[in-house]
Amino acid sequence: MKNKKQFKNKNIRSMFDRIKSPDVLIEMINKNMSDDVSGKTNDNPSLELKKLLSSKPKDLIKIVKNDVDSFLNISGVSTPQIYKSSRLSSILESSVLCGITTMAIEGSFSLLSNVTGANFFDSLNSYMPSWLEVSTFGAFIGSTVLYEPDNSHYNNLFRLIMFGGKKYNGPTTIAHEYTHHVQSSKGLHTLRKYISLQEGHAVCVERIIGKSYSEKYTFPKLRQLSDELYTGHLNNAILSLTTGDTKNISPYVLGTTIFSAYEHEFGQSIYKDVLKDDFEWPKSTYIKS
Repeated sequence: MKNKKQFKNKNIRSMFDRIKSPDVLIEMINKNMSDDVSGKTNDNPSLELKKLLSSKPKDLIKIVKNDVDSFLNISGVSTPQIYKSSRLSSILESSVLCGITTMAIEGSFSLLSNVTGANFFDSLNSYMPSWLEVSTFGAFIGSTVLYEPDNSHYNNLFRLIMFGGKKYNGPTTIAHEYTHHVQSSKGLHTLRKYISLQEGHAVCVERIIGKSYSEKYTFPKLRQLSDELYTGHLNNAILSLTTGDTKNISPYVLGTTIFSAYEHEFGQSIYKDVLKDDFEWPKSTYIKS
C-alpha cells in the first residue's frame, strides 16, 4: 500500500475535526434504521439458520470469510485460525505475549551492549525479570483482568481470532474480526497507529454483513447487536460534534464516523476501495479541505 500515512490515527482525527455538520451522520442513522428486512420476518430462526448458528467456529469462519471476501472484492487472503474464547485461552495468550516481549527486550539490550560496548545495557538487563516470572504474571492478568467470556478479538501476532460471540451475533462478530485479518494482510494492523481506521472499517463491514444475513434469513436479530454498536458510535460522534467536546472520543467513533460520511457520499464501495494499493481519500463535501 503506497500511502499508509493517510490512515494514521492523527489523520483520521483531523478529518473528524473538519466535518462540517453532524447532519450527515443523522441521515446515516435514519437510513440504517429504515433499511428493515424486506418481506416477512421470522420470530424464530429457520432450520437453515439454526444449522448455521450451531456451526463450529472453524466452519462458520469459512462461510463468513466467503461473504466478506465477496463484499470487499478480494481474493488470496488466508483463513485465520479461530478458537473459542475461554479462560484457558486468555491465560495462554497473555502468558506467551508477555514472555515474547520479555525475550525481545532482553535480546535488544544484549545486542546494544555488544554493538556499543556500553555496560549500561547489561545493567538494565540485570533488572529484567525472567521469562518465567513475566509469563506467570501474564497468565495471572489473562485469567483475571483480561478474561471476558463473551469477548472476541483478532490477534495480529499469531494471525488468529479468539471468538466469544453469542448465538445470534456470531456471524457478524466473525465478520468484524476477519476484517481485521484482511487489514493485516494489507499492512494496516501495525501496533495501534491505525486503530481508528481499523475499527471504523470493521464496524461498518460488520454492519453490512449483518444486514445481508438478516435479509437472507429474514431474521432481524442477526443484525441487532451490530446495528446497536454502529448507531451508538454515530450518536457519540453527533454529541461530540454538536457540543464541541471531542477530546476523549474513541477510535471506534472516529473511524465509524469517517467511513459513514464517505459511504453516504460515495457508497459502500469505499470499504473495498480503501484496501487498494493506490487508494487516496477522495475529496468529500462533508469534510472541510
